[in-house]
Amino acid sequence: MIRLFTTLIIALFSMSVFADTKGKTLCVFGDSYVRNHRCPQEETWHAKAADRLGMKYVNCGRNGSSVLYDRTDEGFGPAMTERCKALPDTVDCLVIIAGHNDATMIHDDVELAKFRAALSDMFWYLKGRYPDARIGYVTPWHVDRDYFDPVIATIKDVCATYGVPVFDAEKAGGIEVNNPDFRTLYFQNRGVRDTAHLNAAGHDRIVDAGTEFIKGLMDSGIFYIGGSEGRLACMLRMPGQLVDGKCPFVILCHGFCGNMQGALFDDISAGLLREGIGVMRFDFNGHGRSDGRLEDMTVINEIEDLKQIISWLRSQPFTGSISLCGHSQGGVVASMTAGELGYPAIESLALLAPAAVLREDALRGDLMGNRYNPHDIPERIPLPWGDLGIGRRYVEIAQTLPIYETAVRYNGLVLLMHGTYDTVVPYTFSERYHHDYDSSELVLIDGEDHGFSKDIAGTAAKVCRFFSLHLEAK
Repeated sequence: MIRLFTTLIIALFSMSVFADTKGKTLCVFGDSYVRNHRCPQEETWHAKAADRLGMKYVNCGRNGSSVLYDRTDEGFGPAMTERCKALPDTVDCLVIIAGHNDATMIHDDVELAKFRAALSDMFWYLKGRYPDARIGYVTPWHVDRDYFDPVIATIKDVCATYGVPVFDAEKAGGIEVNNPDFRTLYFQNRGVRDTAHLNAAGHDRIVDAGTEFIKGLMDSGIFYIGGSEGRLACMLRMPGQLVDGKCPFVILCHGFCGNMQGALFDDISAGLLREGIGVMRFDFNGHGRSDGRLEDMTVINEIEDLKQIISWLRSQPFTGSISLCGHSQGGVVASMTAGELGYPAIESLALLAPAAVLREDALRGDLMGNRYNPHDIPERIPLPWGDLGIGRRYVEIAQTLPIYETAVRYNGLVLLMHGTYDTVVPYTFSERYHHDYDSSELVLIDGEDHGFSKDIAGTAAKVCRFFSLHLEAK
């Protein structure tokens, strides 16, 4: 009976079964990449993907539209931060395709910072309006002009922060936007003065990968277990083949105001599964699909959340060893949990830009640039964007949180990765972790930011290599 139960559970979690997309609504929102400029919308890859998946297709593209800039006087309408308020009341999947026009119009880093803020505001609005919808972002092409690469990097970084999966259609379709011969074949107007708009043949290069991206967004493999503030939304994936009915697992822990989704965790998850390692993702309390309010979230109750995840996973018949991987605040939670549970309860540990700065920020009275009196903490401290905030208890706990003192009790293998251009959490905090740990490897990535947006794939590959080599050796 136990063998039969184990076989059924393994089959349940190892199947890559996507939710039934038939009859669901796909809304595609953005600029002329969506509207398709002067050609029929039916020729776009996203319209064809919706048809393949049996989804209702709503095209909310507008030629010339921009995330940041109001272009009403030019005939292109208001900024997308305003246009998003006129989207349909109900959507099941929202795909955003934008940034080309912003990259064309941005000419300095001040404007780039405004673009980042506008994108953040738009995500906060959309996530609040569509709490149950799947949201994804498609980046523009890397046109050979000054601010295209910075704009694309900013999009990836903001998407990583908000847990929005990113689809690189340029890479998926082999779009050679800077090659005039390629544009002649695959762009509208034979590519003459056009580095934005694909023709029907160009869209056909993307439709297969684009369909899989949308299917992935609609994947319904979410289940719930009990946490510190109610239910925790979880997603478990297992490799195709197990050894003696078991496999090692890595639990992924997201950061402050994030969730289990996002390009970085997507790439890490896919890489681990290829190496025969199972993956458990979840949303901390007050985040994503889990119960609770952000105002009630603290590092301590996130540690309790993680312990509940570990306890549940350890009780399953298919679980071998358990390792942890945490990004930003999730890195602090993972490091302290590993310190409390020790080795070999936690087999190995990867910390990506661990946000140990949160204690110093609390002592200074700084919440992501929003200042407050740390000696007279307000009941609620608003975030500098959107309409959410954290509670007084978060700061009270953070001010005395024994981060390094607890983390250093872990004596298993540790990988630390941090970008030298991280302006959210300086890399010196990973250097402190490295100094205190007995067995750690520190990888500083020159020029990389907090979300590892410059090279998400490369970062994920290093994380997967660390776990693969260590767990295989075991």
